[in-house]
Amino acid sequence: MRRLAPQREVAAPSAGTLVPRLWWLAVVAIAALAAWQLADVLILLFGACLFAILLSQGAEVIERGTGLPRGIALAIELLALLVILTLAVWLAAPSLTEQLAALAAKLPQLADRVRAQIEAVPFGHIILANLPKLEDVLPNAEGVFGRLTGAASITLTVLTNLLLIVAIGAYLAGQPRLYGRGLALLLPPDREQRVAEVMRQTGSALRRWLHGQLVAMILVGAATALGLLALGVPFALALGLIAGLMEFIPFVGPLLATLPALLVALAESPATALKVLALYVIVQQIEGYLITPLVQRQAAHLPPAIAIVATVAFGVLIGPLGVVFATPLAVALMVWIRCFYVEDVLGRTLKKL
Repeated sequence: MRRLAPQREVAAPSAGTLVPRLWWLAVVAIAALAAWQLADVLILLFGACLFAILLSQGAEVIERGTGLPRGIALAIELLALLVILTLAVWLAAPSLTEQLAALAAKLPQLADRVRAQIEAVPFGHIILANLPKLEDVLPNAEGVFGRLTGAASITLTVLTNLLLIVAIGAYLAGQPRLYGRGLALLLPPDREQRVAEVMRQTGSALRRWLHGQLVAMILVGAATALGLLALGVPFALALGLIAGLMEFIPFVGPLLATLPALLVALAESPATALKVLALYVIVQQIEGYLITPLVQRQAAHLPPAIAIVATVAFGVLIGPLGVVFATPLAVALMVWIRCFYVEDVLGRTLKKL
């Protein structure tokens, strides 16, 4: 008769091991709760880290070319960026004001044209009977004031966040070793070297992703501006700039960049709007099938499905800032999962991002 192997008794955790486990569980729970409450602050800090990576690259180029100290090289870079931004605003602001005024003047004419086109189709009179009149859609003076106040508040918040990102990023780029040593003091001695290595890999992946993203933004902005100029669309350079900047936000950004271009084109004619829509679709197809594959040969690659999920997830968890920084956050998380879980816990070796 076959004997059954005696079952080993699982020893219950002693008080000496249970208390530290409960302590670390409480620490993790408190840290997660604090991160949830401070999500906006942490996402701004992440944005500042991205800006610091860009500044560090430029400062290193100036250092190697001139031999100047890092602080002076960083100051020269910031001054050059400020001059470029000031010139861009000075050149674009008058055209933007004129374009907005012309667009506002054409809105009633555009509404009448759309109504005439709807009336010409079958059952158009039924559709028009259920459409509100333009004067009913336009808000009264009180509504205009309320919307202007809300827009001013949003603009002030955006500018404040940008200033914080620039200021914190400049300090991080100026003394990266100082803040790196401060972070190392918070880590256990046996994990300090490993965490430092993972942070270096994270910085390298984000740097390569930023390089690829900047190239894509420049090419998309230039192609859009040239296409709009060829179509004779007003304010083509500014719309191209918007398209390039919105390329930073995957999937959502190109859609948002299309809206002002269509609005300007509709002020000209519906045919122009269709041409502009076709242009934006063609540019995005070129970006998706030509520019991005070429750029990602040297940049950090992020699968499209992960980028979409990250955009939705961080948008729900954090809000608009989560959508803006979803892709670089996903790049950083992929490095951390690969290093801390796949390599350290599972013992597998994967190709670096």
